[in-house]
Amino acid sequence: MEDTQMSTTLYMLGYIAWLLKDLIRSSSIFSVLSFADTVENLLTVLFFALMLLALAQKPLTEREFLLSLAVIGLALVSYTRNHYFYVISSAVCVISCRNIDLKRVIKASYRLKAAWIAFHLTAYIIVYIARPSLIRFDYRDGTGAMRHYFFLSQANTAAMLLAWTIIEFVYVNWDRLRIRDFLGLWVLFFIYNCFTDSRTSVVTLTVFLLLCALCKTGRIHERALRGFTRWGYAACSVLFPALAYGYLFLGQSFHAFFTVLDTLLTGRLLYGSFGLDQYGLTVLGQPITWAGIVYWKGYWIDQVVFDNAYLYFAVALGIIWLIVLSFSFFRVEKYLTVTECILVTIYILFAITENYTVDVVYCFPMLFVSRLIFGMDGAGAEALYAAEEAPSETEPTLLPEAGVVREKERKPEPGIVRARSISNELADLLPKQEKAAGPGKR
Repeated sequence: MEDTQMSTTLYMLGYIAWLLKDLIRSSSIFSVLSFADTVENLLTVLFFALMLLALAQKPLTEREFLLSLAVIGLALVSYTRNHYFYVISSAVCVISCRNIDLKRVIKASYRLKAAWIAFHLTAYIIVYIARPSLIRFDYRDGTGAMRHYFFLSQANTAAMLLAWTIIEFVYVNWDRLRIRDFLGLWVLFFIYNCFTDSRTSVVTLTVFLLLCALCKTGRIHERALRGFTRWGYAACSVLFPALAYGYLFLGQSFHAFFTVLDTLLTGRLLYGSFGLDQYGLTVLGQPITWAGIVYWKGYWIDQVVFDNAYLYFAVALGIIWLIVLSFSFFRVEKYLTVTECILVTIYILFAITENYTVDVVYCFPMLFVSRLIFGMDGAGAEALYAAEEAPSETEPTLLPEAGVVREKERKPEPGIVRARSISNELADLLPKQEKAAGPGKR
């Protein structure tokens, strides 16, 4: 228990250090300060030091060492080719996510994000009232609708931060949340989104809260959910590059279909097709540089944008990552509870419209992949132990009107039965002496 607490504390501090670095970079208030770069560099050093200390709290087995080395080695190779540092930071977070209380880490994360949003929102309102000329607005292409970014880089970033703050809050407080709480969270985000006008975030968060409500009421279709968790990332990894190639090489009939999808995704497919046409696919990554304006297939293109994470991996970061993540989610599904499957599902859906899913401190479900490396020491696996040790299906209850104690049947929470069986499978990954000790003696 003590080594788990120490590992969690070190990991949490490192995780928060990197999250704070990201938040500073996304802030129009702090990123312009003269010492911002120095602070970011110090936070980067602190992040690596703390993650290394967290990983060193417990010796690695030979298998764990080799798998961790393969992940970080692939990240380093990818970085040398495309210079996208978040590949390394996310890989470090995954291989260090061992023997920790994940909910404690995510609790610190959503609290920091909530405080960050509250501060910037307050500052934005004050400046908007006192000196409105200092405010820069985003405008939606086509409609010209004004969008507020609340000093958080851009409107989509502002919406994304609150969306994932809500998702993290739900994950940490799942046991005590009720249907009305999900409705309240949706209303909160809807009001906020009236100003940021992020269609993709509001749709995806609505799907998330709806799945949560169905899970709470026991009406969720678990087989379908697990099927999507297992195959969803792989399907999207094939689908979106195929759509982009189809636009390049197929005829007008496909173009009409493509245009409908591209309109729904607000231009993300078109920009992805342009990037694919200019740079092609890459296995291990390639640098993406652009300056100027190009007339391409009837459109003026002034920048290379990969908001779709699957196209971003295929063209910039490397197809190898699509293969690794597709395989990882396929394998890890059987080691997830229903609630965790919902989180992975939302992660897959968010990746369709945003590339920030590459950064694990913004979108944490990638951490579940660590269970393939560390077994029951992997991220959040304590939830499976809790499921295995859940109380019996009946419990005594006092009926005041009768004044007697009777047995009340209690429905198991969705995913509990599944978790009991898969925790036994995960136990097989432990060394023999730990397996013999049992869950209560870790």
